[in-house]
Amino acid sequence: MGFNAGGYFPSAPATGAIVLALALLVRIVGARHPFEGFAPATVIASSALAAYAGFALASSLWSHAPAER
Repeated sequence: MGFNAGGYFPSAPATGAIVLALALLVRIVGARHPFEGFAPATVIASSALAAYAGFALASSLWSHAPAER
């Protein structure tokens, strides 16, 4: 994805994120026990990643150039 226009434009990472989200959705819907291997460490790591993503999104609200973030 980094080779596509230098990796600076959002279309390539967004496409990859959509494909990964759809793969996760298929796994959750299609599995008999989709969260069977979901350990407490995974919950902590996922929560930390979600908090970081939320902070990055919220930081665009006070940025002087939110379109460039």
